[in-house]
Amino acid sequence: NRLHALIQYSTQEVALWDICRGEQVETYGRVDFAEKEKELAEQVSMSNWFSLDTRMGSVSVTLEPSTCFSAEMYAVDLNVD
Repeated sequence: NRLHALIQYSTQEVALWDICRGEQVETYGRVDFAEKEKELAEQVSMSNWFSLDTRMGSVSVTLEPSTCFSAEMYAVDLNVD
């Protein structure tokens, strides 16, 4: 949904991270990553505003300069009161 990232650790545990807050939202334990990805997938029309990299053994978020500050979403979709 372009606000969260599904991560699989080297221990095979799967977790959901909030990209904006930089914190883990939920842990699913040792589940099939592809199945959990399908379960959580939702259709959104928002341009890619970041990229993820896990090559260093940790999650690294890189903002896309051309789109990171031009994304638009409704407050209700962001769970903003």
